[in-house]
Amino acid sequence: MKSYRFAAIVAATAALAACSPKARISGVIEGGEGRNIEIGADTLTLGAGGRYSISMDVEKGQPEFAYITMNGRRLASLVLQAGDRITASGDTLAISAITGSEESTNLNEIDADFDKFLADFLSAGSEAEFNKIFIDYYRSRVKYAVGHMYSIAIIPMLTQHLADNVPIFSNSTDAIIFRMAADSLKTVYPESRYVKLLDAEARTREQRMNLEQAFAQAQEAGFPNLIIKDLNGEDVSLASLESKVTMVHFWNVEDPAQKMINLDILMPLYEEFHDKGFEIYAVCVSANKPRWAQIVKEQGLPWINVCDGLGLASGALTLYNIQALPSTFIISGGELSVDGISGDPALLRKQIAKLLK
Repeated sequence: MKSYRFAAIVAATAALAACSPKARISGVIEGGEGRNIEIGADTLTLGAGGRYSISMDVEKGQPEFAYITMNGRRLASLVLQAGDRITASGDTLAISAITGSEESTNLNEIDADFDKFLADFLSAGSEAEFNKIFIDYYRSRVKYAVGHMYSIAIIPMLTQHLADNVPIFSNSTDAIIFRMAADSLKTVYPESRYVKLLDAEARTREQRMNLEQAFAQAQEAGFPNLIIKDLNGEDVSLASLESKVTMVHFWNVEDPAQKMINLDILMPLYEEFHDKGFEIYAVCVSANKPRWAQIVKEQGLPWINVCDGLGLASGALTLYNIQALPSTFIISGGELSVDGISGDPALLRKQIAKLLK
């Protein structure tokens, strides 16, 4: 039932350049003389008294995960960094002592906690007991993560699964933990492939969390809410606007025709109706935020301009089922208008004027 999903990621990315700096691992496996152990992709035969020693290539600033196994049984988990001199000793059942690597000590502590959780969970006698064990473990993992935000060992912990489709961190709000961990680890290991994977997972979870919150708010507001950053980096909530009529306009800054819509169609509408209760919430669908900011300033667009920098991956597109750009919606009286929005500027002006009466 134990998940080795993260170990598979490690195996897939284990190839390192031959000229890389080294990490040295040595120790004694009591009772293992003459038997084989695997460390990463290497197989070693234990020497007299169960002694072993190996040097492994590790790029500076690129910690690698490696596992000591015997006959398919994991004895210990290691975090290798360039220049490490790690001693890992024990017997043929488990490594009981690790020195020379605080990250490896953390990772083995995490593994031991997970093994105990699994044993307790499998021995529980009722659903109530199952739930309590799971909740207690989840809370302990949140606490551990918060207390070890700069330890790369927490990455495999954040990916733990009770079963294939039952992640320990399954709440949408866990996105906050993933983001905190990714941002903290980027300050220590900015080039680590594992930290980059964590950062990508944090972004995915943040989008999911925002979508869930927006759907929940939509039931109260009468339209899907959007909370996206403006030019000043401040979150602007669509639901917070107090305008009588709000135009939600999705556009792409890279399309010259859509840039002209800002000046030829939206600007006259805004100038005529803004003082009467009309607002524009313009969502730029682009991954190039600097270019968006430049065009907004150059065109002097006075309405609310927002961009999340996610381009076609933006959750705003899903919320409003955007199939093509530009796309425009009208919110009036706290409800998303069911009437079609005219592409003809004159007819669009009449629609807005009618709604503002």
